[in-house]
Amino acid sequence: MMHSDGERAESGTNLPDIAPVFGQPKNVLVTSGLGYGHVPSGNHLLPPGLASKPSVWTILKALKRRWLLAATLGIVAAAAAAAAAWFLIPPRYSAQAFVYLPARPKFILAGERGNAENQTVTFQKSQAALLKDTTVLEAALTKGRANEVPLLHDRANPVEWLEKELIVDFPASPEYMRVTLYGDRPQDLLAIVNAVLDAYIDAAKQNEENEREKRLTSLRDLGNSYWLTLRSKRTAYDALRQTLGTGDPFVLAVNQQFLHERLNARQKEWMMAQSDLAKAKIALDADESTLKANVDPIPPEGLIEAILNTEPINKAYVLELAQKEKSYQEAASRWSDGEKNPRMLVLKEEIEALKRTIAVHHDQSRPAVVAKVQARMRSDAKDKMAILQKSMEKDQAYVKSLENEVNDLSKKVKAEKGSDLDLESQKDEVTQTSATYRRIRDQQELLELEKNAPPRVPPEKARIHQALAQQRQVIFASMAGIGAFALVLGLVGYLEFQTRRINHSDDVVYGLGWRLVGALPALPDRGMGRFGRGRIDDKYWHSILTESVDATRTMLLHAAKTEGVRTVMVTSAVAGEGKTSLSCHLATSLARGGRKTLLIDCDLRSPAAHRLFELSAVPGFSEVLRGEVNLTDVIHATPASNLWLIPAGRCDAQTLQSLAQDAIAPILEQLKQQYDFIVIDSSPVLPVVDALVIGQNVDVVIFSLLRDVSRIPNVYAAYQRLATLGIRMLGAVVNGVLKDAYGASYHYYAKQSE
Repeated sequence: MMHSDGERAESGTNLPDIAPVFGQPKNVLVTSGLGYGHVPSGNHLLPPGLASKPSVWTILKALKRRWLLAATLGIVAAAAAAAAAWFLIPPRYSAQAFVYLPARPKFILAGERGNAENQTVTFQKSQAALLKDTTVLEAALTKGRANEVPLLHDRANPVEWLEKELIVDFPASPEYMRVTLYGDRPQDLLAIVNAVLDAYIDAAKQNEENEREKRLTSLRDLGNSYWLTLRSKRTAYDALRQTLGTGDPFVLAVNQQFLHERLNARQKEWMMAQSDLAKAKIALDADESTLKANVDPIPPEGLIEAILNTEPINKAYVLELAQKEKSYQEAASRWSDGEKNPRMLVLKEEIEALKRTIAVHHDQSRPAVVAKVQARMRSDAKDKMAILQKSMEKDQAYVKSLENEVNDLSKKVKAEKGSDLDLESQKDEVTQTSATYRRIRDQQELLELEKNAPPRVPPEKARIHQALAQQRQVIFASMAGIGAFALVLGLVGYLEFQTRRINHSDDVVYGLGWRLVGALPALPDRGMGRFGRGRIDDKYWHSILTESVDATRTMLLHAAKTEGVRTVMVTSAVAGEGKTSLSCHLATSLARGGRKTLLIDCDLRSPAAHRLFELSAVPGFSEVLRGEVNLTDVIHATPASNLWLIPAGRCDAQTLQSLAQDAIAPILEQLKQQYDFIVIDSSPVLPVVDALVIGQNVDVVIFSLLRDVSRIPNVYAAYQRLATLGIRMLGAVVNGVLKDAYGASYHYYAKQSE
């Protein structure tokens, strides 16, 4: 590898040693959708495209390129696997029986039997458990043909095996129990299931009879107990009725009603008397507190004012004040100047003087009047207290008498009521006990009759189901077909992944670590258009192609400006990767850009450039190498302006010998003096050595790749050969990129080219 130690990247992600040759930094972060990484290989790192391991995503991407082949092989493999599974896997039979479990038992006489739904659920669980009970299975295997079944002879523990394999469920209805046994011997299965059903029905019938006998015994004991209880309750009821003198509820009710009405009336009187007594006591206590405190009562202010106004002197002043105020009002209405009139002022002063005089007389007379009113209030309070004291003594005696009468009536009512309640209670107890005893007797008689009822679970026989026998074959054949189809798809995807084909432009950057200098679109479909014309001349495709080649030309011109690049060799790893098409397009683009360009077809063993320009192949570059013609005789003008072509000529052993002796170097030096750019279409790198010889005499190399054709291992091997000789590469161009990658927003290029 041609690199220096200082060119090693310091970052955590290292690209292989090809990066310096391509002029690309080695610390490019590899984030391709292919998930490529780096793994050591000898003394250097493999490119990510070779170091990556297969994953689901990468295999799916590879499978996308070969989906038609994978689908065809997968269908064939799936059909073969399904057919093999169908014939190789033995059928599996099932012996089934449906046992009818009615929600209600079969009674001779109809009657209420409780909640049928709850009984059904409980009965289901109990019968399913009974059928798989060890005792029932042992009985089934010791009776009838089940003991002679060869299928059971192969089992170390037939009961345990049968308990595990026997399936009991209720698929169609809660009242139908399905019993299923799967196996390869239908007659043995039928014999085993029938034996189990017979043993189960016998056990169910025996359990039902035992349950009836158990209930009947319980009812007999319960009936005897209730008969003794009923007889004792009737005796107590008769004794109480004789004590009351009557057993008529109406007479007892009338007596109780009279006592209740009288008691209620006395209780109301007693409560009213107690209320009046309490009120009087409160008033008496208040008056006594006032007298004991020796506090003068406060007479009402209105009463004091009224007494003061009735005194003779004050009364005269009040009458005089009223007259003065009346005169003042009349003068105010008569004189126009109102209060400013001198007479009005005099009257107003006289009124104010009378008011002051009345106030002085009131203040002088108030103490005497207040003392007089307080003395009267104290006298009235003492008289009131004496009256209240006498009234309270009478009320207390009346309340006491009412209390005694209420207590006596309450005792009588309670005594009568207790007797009535006891009588009614004992009567109800006798009635309820008698009714319960009758129900017990009815149930006992019904159970005695139901001993002759048919069994609840009728006998059933099993049958072999052929449909279920085929179902197993269908399932296994389907699984085998699906598995084979998936296996073929995975195998094709893995093998396609192992080819490491370049599927996208990103595979160049992130899979090889190369500089991408261009991407050319794939050819348009060759199908017929809407009007019957072929679509190979699609103007939109030509516009995209032109722009793509011009982008590569731009990269080349930049290298020529900065590094003096003038001779470019276009090569590939193997044949059929679009190098000739790329070299012709690149040379045409340089000529279209105003550069005098020469295209040399150096693919001497398989020339093709002359056919693209419709020129003769001889004489050509081979004849120049052999010295048969002059260089100027093989340079041909092309239809494109500023573009000339040197065809390959007729190659032979002498031509290849001259090429190996570096005869091309002086030819290129001579041509550089006449042309701005020289584009060389060389042979592939891996099949022959021609490209290695020519590459040592050019400035840079452009590597041509073809989408879904070029393989990363071949490309990397070709790179190693070129890099070993120190041949500098400008980058890679991917041919056949899908048109969708360019988008649809630049369709105006096609319009401009019309």
